[in-house]
Amino acid sequence: DIESIASTIQEKYQVPVLAIPCFGFLDGEYYAGYYQTTSQLIKKFIPKSEIKQKNSVVLIGDNGGPNGEYAREVRSVLHKLGVTVIGQFPTFMTLDALPEIAKAEYSIVLGGRGYTHKWLLQIATDLEQQLAIPYYAQVYPIGWKNTKQWIMNMGVLFEKTTIAQAIIKQEENKLMQV
Repeated sequence: DIESIASTIQEKYQVPVLAIPCFGFLDGEYYAGYYQTTSQLIKKFIPKSEIKQKNSVVLIGDNGGPNGEYAREVRSVLHKLGVTVIGQFPTFMTLDALPEIAKAEYSIVLGGRGYTHKWLLQIATDLEQQLAIPYYAQVYPIGWKNTKQWIMNMGVLFEKTTIAQAIIKQEENKLMQV
């Protein structure tokens, strides 16, 4: 009974202990454990907040980490739109920073393909249902066509379409220079 063991240890040592119901080492399914861990983090460490920080997001998924090229580009575009990234959940946030997630105006799923995407969407759905954080996961900004659409969608989402159009032009100029 792993849950009672976790509860006993938590009480005895006064530290948070998560019991994760997954068997990835037996069935080869990594993302079920990733999701179960994230679900526990949401339930135990992120209290609902009535206060939402305007023009803020939480990024959902690893996707190369916060210093990976993809996440850096997403952050850069969001910054140009005047959007604050609260964090990259779940892997790249400290336990102390987790409550800040509840203040996000939106969450953005980093990834749009395959099996991983299914689990990231479930995390986004959990954040929406439990913390009232709507999510965006419609277009994956890979390739120029999708990147333009993603930037424009961000402009619409945050009511900054003029700025989004200017960013698209800047990005197009950068692309043409390369």
